[in-house]
Amino acid sequence: MNILMEAAGISFTDSQAFPVFKSLFMGILLRISYFAVIFLILSFSLFPAEQEDSWSPGSPDRRSVLSSDWVKLENGEWLVGSFLSLRDGYLFFDSDEFGELSLKWQDLKELHTEGKVVLVLLDGRVLTSRVSVFPDSILLKDVQKSGGEEIARDSVISMVPASGKWWELWKGRISAGVNLRKGNTDQFDFQMLAESVLRTAFNRFNFSYAGNFSKAQGVSISGSNNARVSWNYFINHRMYIIPIAYDFLSDPFKNIRQQHTPSAGFGYGIFNRPSFEWDVLGGAGYRYLEYSSVESGQKPFSQSVVLQVGTKITADINDRTELNFNYNVNFDLINLKNIVQSLSTRIFVDITNNLELDVMFTWDRVGDPEKREDGSLPEKDDFNLSSGVSFSF
Repeated sequence: MNILMEAAGISFTDSQAFPVFKSLFMGILLRISYFAVIFLILSFSLFPAEQEDSWSPGSPDRRSVLSSDWVKLENGEWLVGSFLSLRDGYLFFDSDEFGELSLKWQDLKELHTEGKVVLVLLDGRVLTSRVSVFPDSILLKDVQKSGGEEIARDSVISMVPASGKWWELWKGRISAGVNLRKGNTDQFDFQMLAESVLRTAFNRFNFSYAGNFSKAQGVSISGSNNARVSWNYFINHRMYIIPIAYDFLSDPFKNIRQQHTPSAGFGYGIFNRPSFEWDVLGGAGYRYLEYSSVESGQKPFSQSVVLQVGTKITADINDRTELNFNYNVNFDLINLKNIVQSLSTRIFVDITNNLELDVMFTWDRVGDPEKREDGSLPEKDDFNLSSGVSFSF
């Protein structure tokens, strides 16, 4: 290197070499840093960072009427469809793309409704308005104030659509099963089951029906009809009273021509989640029972006061399978031996969006059945295992 420097006319001693190279290196480093800063400034100017999508179909500055309901998920994705309800910390939404969904209320960023909804608040107020829900607040668009009214998001207990079409608030299923045998044995079995629920802000109306009919060799071997209606009024999101319930039963093979049981009571939701619901119920009622036939000298009917206890469970076993369990006990306060019990277990397996395979097991027990006219005594226990196809709506 000394030869090269001498050829260039540069001369310095070894003690001077290190400071010279150090100065040269720092100069180069400063120039590289300068060009790097210039490059970064130009990059941000010419290629700006992607901004989070700030579009909102129902933000406060967009007052136009929406054509659908919109939900913004935690990951920023928007879903379009129909708002169904908000209960027990879960929002139920019918997505145009994914079908009916249950979404955690706390995980939703926004909700914007096309139509009016009914809101039940912690302070007991009930409001009706189109809403835009944001992380910490809810804008009530139809409240008579300039720009609407805002309330705290955590002040809402429940919301349901304020639809003028009452039939849109019903949910339920109808199931039917048929068994036909021909040949050495001629037998026809038919079973029909139906259940539906109507929900509003504070009320729930329940209806159920079960009918069975069997004929062998042209002779009826079984036949029963059971219908039940009830009205639940919610005091809070878990406890409700049952101001009126009515149960009808007809089963001649149990020696019951007709049985009427009006009652009242209460219920409590131990668990209320989309995938698991567990309620316990209690109450009291009056039962009038008319027999199909009785022994000579016996009254053709009976009357009693009954104490009722029951429980019902609905659980999703997996994405395609649902389990329903019901157990009820009626204690006869006049005839203490006559404890009436009923248990049913149903499993639904999805076939399509609306069709399901329905497998049902029932057990009914009458503690003290009435003898027939010929002196025969009906069996205390009845068991039934059936299957069919149900249509849900």
